[in-house]
Amino acid sequence: MKKQDPFGAVMRTLVGDNNPSVRPADDPAIFGQATLAPLDPIETRSFQSFKLTYTVGRLGLDDTGGICIAWRSISDAGRPQFTDPSSANFVSASSNGQGRLELQYDPNGGQRPWNEILRVFQHGGYLKEGEEITIVFGDTSHGSQGMLTQTFVEGGREFRVMADVQATGNFTELPDTQLAVPVVAGPAQSWHAVLPTLRRPDEVFHLGLKAEDKWGNPTAQAKARLRFETSLPVSGLASEIDYAPDDRALTLENLSVSQEGTLSIKVFIDDLQVAEAGPLVIRAGDVASYWGDLHGQTGETVGTNTIESYLDFARNKAFLDVTSHQANDFQVTSAFWHHLNTQTAAYDEPGQFTVFPGYEWSGNTAVGGDHNVFFKSEGRTIRRCSHALLEDRTEMATDAHTLTDLYRAFNEAGEDVVMYAHVGGRYADIFYDHDALIETAVEIHSAWGTFEWILTDGFPLGRRVGVVCNSDGHKGRPGASYPGDSIFGAYGGLTCFITGKNDRNSIFEAQRRRHHYGTTGCRMHMDVRVDLPVESTLFERNPDALPDTKTHRVRSAMMGDILRTSAATVEFSGEISAHAGIERIELRNGTEVLETIRPYAPSDLGNRIRVIWSGAEYRGRGRNTTWSGRAQFENATIARFNTINQWNPDSLFKQCGSDTVIWKTVTTGNFMGFDAWMDGEGAHQPSRLSIATNHGELLIDIDDLGSSEVALDAGGLARELKVFRLPDAPLLRNASFSHSVSLKPVGDNPLWICVTTEDGYQAWSSPIYLFG
Repeated sequence: MKKQDPFGAVMRTLVGDNNPSVRPADDPAIFGQATLAPLDPIETRSFQSFKLTYTVGRLGLDDTGGICIAWRSISDAGRPQFTDPSSANFVSASSNGQGRLELQYDPNGGQRPWNEILRVFQHGGYLKEGEEITIVFGDTSHGSQGMLTQTFVEGGREFRVMADVQATGNFTELPDTQLAVPVVAGPAQSWHAVLPTLRRPDEVFHLGLKAEDKWGNPTAQAKARLRFETSLPVSGLASEIDYAPDDRALTLENLSVSQEGTLSIKVFIDDLQVAEAGPLVIRAGDVASYWGDLHGQTGETVGTNTIESYLDFARNKAFLDVTSHQANDFQVTSAFWHHLNTQTAAYDEPGQFTVFPGYEWSGNTAVGGDHNVFFKSEGRTIRRCSHALLEDRTEMATDAHTLTDLYRAFNEAGEDVVMYAHVGGRYADIFYDHDALIETAVEIHSAWGTFEWILTDGFPLGRRVGVVCNSDGHKGRPGASYPGDSIFGAYGGLTCFITGKNDRNSIFEAQRRRHHYGTTGCRMHMDVRVDLPVESTLFERNPDALPDTKTHRVRSAMMGDILRTSAATVEFSGEISAHAGIERIELRNGTEVLETIRPYAPSDLGNRIRVIWSGAEYRGRGRNTTWSGRAQFENATIARFNTINQWNPDSLFKQCGSDTVIWKTVTTGNFMGFDAWMDGEGAHQPSRLSIATNHGELLIDIDDLGSSEVALDAGGLARELKVFRLPDAPLLRNASFSHSVSLKPVGDNPLWICVTTEDGYQAWSSPIYLFG
């Protein structure tokens, strides 16, 4: 039975919070108390007003003392302002005692995870017991729209209240004042239908259905009669259903298809198509594919919501097959580690839903950088990089301060563990150390952005790792992690594991053999192979690390395999079935692009002009690049306009008039842009496109533009702007390739592909590693 954790109750006290400078008061009469109203559920991205009232306690409140309200740093709610009472997010403060109040807001003034703080200081007098300070968030009395709420659902947006009643600079947390307002999803804006991508004939699968609000939250504000049209007969699927789920999403289980082929399911309300699920390839064979997002955090550390709601979302809202939780180790208490292990064991259901216990080893880049740790079983020792946010130091002896220390500890303990190198705040330094039997993959996409360099940097070092993509979401939405309006700039990624069964043993083996591929959040079918003219040796583990690993004599191999061959040339082939048109497929040997396949001919090119910008500032925490720009067409008008990867719907990105597009957006290693279908191009005189950005300018003769790119090198880390032409019609969703590759005689030949879809998603295969 599926475990449900509805977002009805206010989030419980967080076991992961440890702040040695903030201690709950023993007696509420001493330091005072606070109340917040109203506490009714509010919708995401709505304007609201709240009144927080602090009542002074027995000690009074001294001159220059004050109170402090703290919120979680992950919030993307409106930032308080005190200067314009007619604008949004205006905050007022008053008291019924002597003196005046001063307000100070600092988005990074508190201690993780309560970084966002508002201080209210008393000046020119003191306050006595029973007197009150009243703070109105979103004071509308002078025309303000109110306080803008966050973009994501949360069991309770907490207002942590502390007081410094004796003006010492030490704020004491008030008792029973973890005040919280539930945040619920807004009206439905889009419908979504989700299928797996590879199953065998008569093998059961499920269809996930949900409606999301503007910000990607599954919403309860959606009820409809849904009708299905399928490309293949589906056993167990009714032609119509009433969609009215108890908890914001619906899963139709025990479906199957008896014949081979590709299944898509179109979803209609009346005669309007609202969603399409698929492609699901039905093919006889030894393997199926299972989708996972194995990287995210919750409110027990730096994220939001609970581990229970996180696991429920993964299975019942994102329709994942595999997941894990990855809390920053320096914030994981012993109590939470035990609770996490209890929950992963409870939610793991072999054959249906695989959940791994694990954590993020969060060492600084200088000592190895962030790495995801996954155990095959519960009850294992957590080896933290430090106890930076933990008061209880009794487990410090098990700390592993460097990546080398961590590998050594795992090997000495004989741990059944795998790890991924991760690019987050503390990006992994792959040059620091590597254990080929433990570190099986690198994460090249997450909500932090896209980072092919974490893989390609390893090729000259002889690294043989796979490709994974996850979200590292902090908003409690694994598998469907939208960035919102805060520090993240990309939609969270997914990993597809290719194996025979969905259980811990099978997924672990897929990880260790790199039988998986990653995407920037879409679910596409990808099959990549190598055919060899002579029998070659396939190694189940990296022979450099385990020389006596089990081997097989083969004439073909799948993604992730390691082979020794005497062949000078191999046939590199594959097939792609995507949810949207395929814009290009790059075939690569290491960093060399062997061929770029565009599934259309030059004669198919039309009046669609694609403009995209991408890249980052550098590899570290402040990598986000702001792009401000304008594209203006001369002697042509825009007949149709579509944005690509505009994950923040409130960002400035729009068509102005008939010939201009303007934007102010962010990339963080990923790309975004737009398509413009031109009307009247070159009818009487040459058409031109003038692009001006904060990173440079381009002037392009549109009549000369083809599928080859005109590019602006914008410095930074792979930062560039590109313009090229596409066919007017939607692109083909299916493509195959076969390419003869002459192998380099020295070192590895990592053969892999990168797929880009028409709507802006990307996918990467794990390399096939061949050497002589």
